[in-house]
Amino acid sequence: MRLIAAAGAAFLCLAQVSSAQQSVQPQTTTYWEAWCKDRANNRLPEGTVTLYNGYRPNTGGHKHNEGTRPASAYGSLSSRGGDYSGGNYYPFTFTASRVGQTEWIQACCSSDCTTKDIQVRYSDISSYSGHSTNVFIGQTKTHPSNHHGTVLLKNAISGITQQYHDEFGCYDEYQRVGVNDMALEFGGVFDLYPYGPEWAPGHKTHDHGKAVDFRCKPPPKENSVIYDDRIIERFEEICELHGLYFTEREDKGKSNEHIHCAPNRFGT
Repeated sequence: MRLIAAAGAAFLCLAQVSSAQQSVQPQTTTYWEAWCKDRANNRLPEGTVTLYNGYRPNTGGHKHNEGTRPASAYGSLSSRGGDYSGGNYYPFTFTASRVGQTEWIQACCSSDCTTKDIQVRYSDISSYSGHSTNVFIGQTKTHPSNHHGTVLLKNAISGITQQYHDEFGCYDEYQRVGVNDMALEFGGVFDLYPYGPEWAPGHKTHDHGKAVDFRCKPPPKENSVIYDDRIIERFEEICELHGLYFTEREDKGKSNEHIHCAPNRFGT
């Protein structure tokens, strides 16, 4: 991956800015090169490059107070730049954080700069359209779209709630199943803000879009699995039958009680 920063006075507007977005997975390191060019658009065999990076607010499903975001919540560069010669470019690496979002890298020669956007995301995650036997819950102002996942997960959720309906739809207590957190639109860390510290490391098993939480609360809460231990145990068995072999009843007895289902303990 390359950035090209043009050499010359800023008023010449020689910086070449690409509108195309690169895409990398969270927590991966990619190799980049940057170099300077002269006024005739020729690459210079030596030069001085300065590097910057940051993030685009309100991307990847995160709608946060941007004033308190720590540096760990976006990617890092192996260098802030320097001189190059002989190799015709300055090499560096970009390491993405766990956060799924749009980020940027900027390379400058003198006051002329080139900026490229990077989507930090899992490419196999997309929006879940839902099913007649379930309903979406858990959306917040800071995470307004929390129902994304892989094709396998989305098919599994529809199959699970359909089978649950087929087995328990005749019960007076039956309700459509509340589908809570899956993954955000780019995947990556699904933090707990504003209900905990910003960018807290929780929900790690939701990073890859392969895990889901189903509401499990006592009546009169709507859209939940029937609150009976035997039925909840059966619901966990249904998850396993549809390929989500790791199940766990989380926050038991609390207002946020739910059934977590994933292919394994790590959600990978």
